[in-house]
Amino acid sequence: MVNNAGVARSRLLFNMTPEEWDIVVKTHLCGAFSCTKPASALMWQQKSGRIVDVSSIGGLGIWNAAIDVNYASAKEGLIGFTRAVAIALGRGGITCNAIRPSGATRIVRSPEGERALRQEMLSVGMETLERASMALADPEDVAPFVVWLCTDAAAGINGYDFRVTGGHIGLYSQPTEIKCIDKEGRWTLDEMDRLAPVSLAAGLKNRALP
Repeated sequence: MVNNAGVARSRLLFNMTPEEWDIVVKTHLCGAFSCTKPASALMWQQKSGRIVDVSSIGGLGIWNAAIDVNYASAKEGLIGFTRAVAIALGRGGITCNAIRPSGATRIVRSPEGERALRQEMLSVGMETLERASMALADPEDVAPFVVWLCTDAAAGINGYDFRVTGGHIGLYSQPTEIKCIDKEGRWTLDEMDRLAPVSLAAGLKNRALP
């Protein structure tokens, strides 16, 4: 089961309509649920199955996230979906993994998509090299790795997400807690003001700024 349905409605957040939010979230996230649910029932009966969810680097808050809040939210939601499905169905011989592909797909290269995307990106000064390099990637380069994830050779790979573009295939790390602060009871705001900047938040920068 490869959940590959996609649609985009690129718009700055304060210009985005509820309809533009809904169609993107429903296509990517709800679509994956609607297809995986019946497929997983059959896979569970046969004690074997492969599920691949097509996410995006857009969910990482890079590339054109400023104009694709709906797309980023749906695609990163797919990562949580992937991990949960992997745990829920793994003992039944079923694997579920995600890929974050890049390529000059119909969404990216259609006249309407190109025009809307470029107009919105230019409005916030976001015509980037990442955008240019993505346009050069062939979507067919992604297919071999997707097929491989569906073979017996990948039976032990479950709950992971991968970057796939051109000849590059990468494995993303799983989220881990990297720092913490602890105390008995509830923190106060004064304690946060005093301790967080030199401990938990030390070195953190505003990701929206250069």
